[in-house]
Amino acid sequence: MFKDPRLDELSTGFRRTPLHIAVISGDKRLAKDIPSLRPDLALEKDRRGWTPLHLASARASLKMVKLLLKAEPNASLPEAICLKNNQNGESILHFSVKSKSCIEAFELLVDKLALARISDPDIIINSKDYNGKTVLQLAAETGNTEMVQYLLESTNLKLEITDA
Repeated sequence: MFKDPRLDELSTGFRRTPLHIAVISGDKRLAKDIPSLRPDLALEKDRRGWTPLHLASARASLKMVKLLLKAEPNASLPEAICLKNNQNGESILHFSVKSKSCIEAFELLVDKLALARISDPDIIINSKDYNGKTVLQLAAETGNTEMVQYLLESTNLKLEITDA
């Protein structure tokens, strides 16, 4: 594999890679090119435990989320949906709800999760952050009725709904 020193970890306070920086700056061309050279960067967490996909979903950038999911099939991006950050144990779906990501990007991530070859995607959708909240609970608490409705009506998911 071609090794480009410019794609190594940047010396930022947050230990962000060039792919993190491309996503933050909205540079779609660079975000598309980097995973083909360094697919491992798609799963790289910064100091807070955020992957580039976390950052794209937080910025409500449907185009960037789509680009990252398509950029490099070998980049294991469905696995990135399952990763939890270090700060509060949020998955990308938790993060999307809390940051008020656009519903289209949220739906795309959930659908990608449901279609991914993950042993049990329902475990991920029902996973809890460090405060014990599921994605559905966070969506309800934040008043995001579109996300609540989507989660409840999705035929791709098996949500655990319990009294909390």
